[in-house]
Amino acid sequence: MAENVIMRGRGRPREAEKDEAIREATWDLLAQVGYDGLTFEAVAEAAGISRTTLYRRFSAKSALVANALYETSRRMEREMAVSGDPATELLTHVRNAQAFMTGARGRAVVTITESASRTPELADATRAATGGDERRVLDLLSRLRPHASRDKLQLALSVIVGTVMFHQAMRGGAMPANGAQALAAAAMAVLDAPE
Repeated sequence: MAENVIMRGRGRPREAEKDEAIREATWDLLAQVGYDGLTFEAVAEAAGISRTTLYRRFSAKSALVANALYETSRRMEREMAVSGDPATELLTHVRNAQAFMTGARGRAVVTITESASRTPELADATRAATGGDERRVLDLLSRLRPHASRDKLQLALSVIVGTVMFHQAMRGGAMPANGAQALAAAAMAVLDAPE
């Protein structure tokens, strides 16, 4: 039982099962009703927990969504092997992005992105939750092309994120079998393009 409990600061230990149920309910509801339609009551009901439990964990809807982004991303990151080869790691990141954007999560990310454009607290929360991911990919790209400008690195990242988001979330389908390799190559082509 001890491995199913997560300690977070002071207070009672949190149960990993409840945290996972909250995350999955948040993803599912975001995909169904969007950020504007997401309520603590609906998440609590879908997760099979009390509203009080949810309110103890999150002070605002934006914090709930940021937590789902952050924790899901961290789980996928832990599953990623570090090879020491930046090209292999970039390809793994692209594949993880594809997996992250599959199904309800992909549709949910589209609604989060749209809502963040007009909801400052959500924009701030999502930037904080995803900033580490962005820095890791920018670092990989920089290791592959050390002399690339910051603008080119950002554009190469946008090629990856935008394409995965469009293909997985907007079109609702998987990319071709060689899609991850092609996408990593496209990002590298951006970095290699003349100024």
